[in-house]
Order: sequence, then C-alpha cells, then structure tokens
Amino acid sequence: MAEKKGWLYRWTMGRDDNPDFTLENLPGSRWAVFKDVLFNRFGALVKINLLMLLFALPAIVWYFLTMQAKVAEGTFINYTGNFGFGFPRVVDAVKIGLIYSLQSQLFYSLIMVPLLMIASIGMAGGFHSIKMLVWGEGIAVINTFFKGIKANIVPFLWSTLFVGLSLTLVQYNISAYGLLITGVLGVMSLVASIVLLVLLLFMVMFIYTQAATYKIGFFGLIKNSFLFAIGLLFHNIFFIGITAIPILILLFAGAQLGMIIMLFYALLGLSLTVLIWTLYSHYVFDKFLNDKVEGAIKDRGIYRKNKEEKDRKRQEEIDRRRKAANTRFVNPKKKKRSIDEGKDITPLATTFSRDDLKKLAQEKKEIQFELDETEEDIENNIAEENQSDN
Repeated sequence: MAEKKGWLYRWTMGRDDNPDFTLENLPGSRWAVFKDVLFNRFGALVKINLLMLLFALPAIVWYFLTMQAKVAEGTFINYTGNFGFGFPRVVDAVKIGLIYSLQSQLFYSLIMVPLLMIASIGMAGGFHSIKMLVWGEGIAVINTFFKGIKANIVPFLWSTLFVGLSLTLVQYNISAYGLLITGVLGVMSLVASIVLLVLLLFMVMFIYTQAATYKIGFFGLIKNSFLFAIGLLFHNIFFIGITAIPILILLFAGAQLGMIIMLFYALLGLSLTVLIWTLYSHYVFDKFLNDKVEGAIKDRGIYRKNKEEKDRKRQEEIDRRRKAANTRFVNPKKKKRSIDEGKDITPLATTFSRDDLKKLAQEKKEIQFELDETEEDIENNIAEENQSDN
C-alpha cells in the first residue's frame, strides 16, 4: 500500500498523481498557457505571490499609515481660520493648513519611493519565476525566485525609481494645483505629469519582462520599451487596464468589497498580474524582437504543430474515418445513411452482352464518384476542425 503524503509534501513537492505531458496535451496558444499555469501551477503562483508580497509589505504598511495620518490632519488642523476664544484670528490659517498638507504629502510620497524600490526586488524574482512557468520549465520556487533577484535586481531598481519619482510629481501637482500652481500653467503641469507617469508604466512593463528574458543593456531596455510603449498604445492600455481593475475597485469600493480585493491580492493578485504582463510581452517579443535576437526561441512554451505533423494527423484522421466508413458512414451535411444504401454492382450473367458491360462500367463510375465525394467530405470536415482548433 502506497504511503499517503501529507499536505506539506504536496505543497512543497507537488502532486504525485499528475498525468505525464505529451505533445497532444501541451498548450497550443498563449491563452492555453495562461489556463495551464493558472490551474496546473496554482500552488507555485501562490507561493511566488507571497514572496513578492513580503518585499512589498513595507510600501503597503506605509501607504496605510499615510492614510491614517491624513485623516488625523483633517481632524486636528483648523482650516476655518478661527482658533477659539481668547486667541487672535489668523487670517491665513486656511492657506497655512493647505501648505502644511502639501508638505506632508510630498514627504509621504518621497518616503514611498525607496519602499517601492524594495518591492521591485521581489518583482525581479517574481517575473523570473513566472517566466519559467510560462516556458514550461520546472522550478523550485524559493531557489528560482532568489536567482531571479540576483540576475535582474539592477534594472528593476532604477526603472522603479523613475516610476516612483513620476508618481510623486503627479501627487505634488494634484495637491499644489490651485494653491501654488494656478491657471493654464497648472493645468499643463498636471496633465504633463500624468502623461509621463502613464508612459513610464507602459515602459516599465516591458523593462521588467525584457530584463527577465534577455541580457540587454540600459539604453537598449529604454529604447525598446519606449518603442513598445508608443507603438502598442491601445494594447498596453487594455492589458494594464485589466490588471488595474482590482486596484481601482479597492480605491473606490466599500469596506467589505475592499477586504475581498485585499484577500485576492494577498493570495494571487500580484502573480496573476505578472503572468498577464509576461504572456502579453512575450507575444510582443515574438512579433517584433526575437527574429533580431541571436539564439532567441519564438513561441517558447507553446506547442505549434508543424506542416509535417498536421499532414500526418490529417492522414491518420482520413484513414480512421475510412475504416469507420466500412461499417457506417455519417455525412453531417446529408441525411444519415449506411454505406450499403449507395450504388452497387450488378453481377454479370454467365452469358452477357455488350450492353451488360456498358452497364457495369457505368455502375463502377457511380461508385467511384460516391467514394470521391465521401473522401472530399472527410477532408472538408478535417479542414473545418483544424480551423476551429487554430
């Protein structure tokens, strides 16, 4: 009797009863890869998510602390200009309070920048680990995670620094608008900072995935990522938009729904975001980059049937259907009938005439026509199935 493995063994080593992979059950598209990784490597995704969350924890804690501090400022700072009986009225109290709030916001944002860089260290390990899952490689999560950090930490740090500073600029412009910056100049400054932040987010998605996939220098990363960010603008909006939906819900939803979103991110949210970005970026790299990179493998992790394989499967299907037609052939476009319902040959009598030979030749032609029609129907059905598979 086989020894029953506990949950700790299954969590760390995986299930022993998983079926072996064959060419037929390997994923044949990126959507199939997404489903394969999500359902068959769910435990690895959760563990990678927890490791990334560990590095992001300081930034998360600081964010909630700043939210509490802002609530406290709104409670204790008097924005009415009246400090109570016995104290002189301060005419500029409102402005002083707003300036203090602006300074506090700038302080909170600047502290967040290095904390985001710490979080990006975990992202370096996460992108590398999930890239290996997408490629169909076996991984030991913790070992692979920290190998990714060691190999990719530098580009993740400096690219996140740019994003953090850009986010600080946006928050400053929002807080300073109407107070220190007014008019057309204020609007232009705010819009320009938002556009810069969005552009950097698009670029960072490709910087992260390129750094985890290729050995490429600083200027090469910036150049390629800028071109992808501009040239694939609507694609980028879509894929970053769908991964940002839970965050938007968290910011504007109520407490109960917010708790559900937070639980989702604690369990799987970061890994799922990295998985979507990785699959999308690999599609872009296959289309625009891999042909120019020496040694790069296109469609890695995806099983694409070559022409010979498709021809072999087509012939096997034809042979199988011909064999099945010996007992009963079903044409989906026509009324179901047995093969015996078709034309047959009239046996020749002992004494036969020229007319009997002509009739025999005509019957043979009709039977051959039926066979050709049957084979054509089979080939059309196979072609339709291949098109639906693609």
